[in-house]
Order: sequence, then C-alpha cells, then structure tokens
Amino acid sequence: MILRGTDHGSASVLVVAWIAVLAALCGGALLLLATFAARATAAAAADLGALAAAAATIDAPGSACPRADAVVRRNGARMVSCRSEGTHAWVEVSVPVPPAVAHLAPHGAQLRARAHAELRAGEG
Repeated sequence: MILRGTDHGSASVLVVAWIAVLAALCGGALLLLATFAARATAAAAADLGALAAAAATIDAPGSACPRADAVVRRNGARMVSCRSEGTHAWVEVSVPVPPAVAHLAPHGAQLRARAHAELRAGEG
C-alpha cells in the first residue's frame, strides 16, 4: 500500500542544512588559507630582508637596514625592526591580516615574522 501526501519536505530541509554546513566549512577553509598565505608572505619578506641586510654588511655596513627595508617592501611587507652586527642581520616584518579575516581580528591586526641571516667567510 502506497501512502500519498505524507511527505512534508523533510528531505528538502536536510539538503538545505547540509548545504549550509558545507558552505560554512568551505568559507572557514578559505579564511584559513588566506591567513596562511599572508603568513608565508611575511616569512618570505623577513627571510629575504635578512639576507639582503647580511649581504650589505660586506659592501656597506651602514646600508644594511635600508637595503633590507627596500627588499621587505618589494615583497609586500613592512619592516618593524632591523639590526645588524658584523655579518649578522636580524629583521622583523609585519603584514596586515587578509581583508576577509580582518573583521575577526582586533583592529589593525598584523601578522609578524622574524628572520636572522649570517654571512660566513667565502659566501660574499
């Protein structure tokens, strides 16, 4: 015996609920990926800035931090601090959190990265 008219749309409600859950998971994954990409940008800028500063200590020790700043800016970050001593260089940079994540973070939140580089004898 087949009963007609007993379906009240419960399958539709389940489908809509699953679509909402999947959309939330995909949105969360995209926010996470955007944050990881910004963090990778900061890390790369810090590494390259420290390498540029260390290389500059050989040619012109006084130009280590200005050279690092130029490299950091070309790589999409802002230099927070720079220090060079001998053939060592330490650089800290920041990048803003991605716009998609900015509403979740405190106002003006920044992702930071630090790097240290040393030029050894025979590498300059």
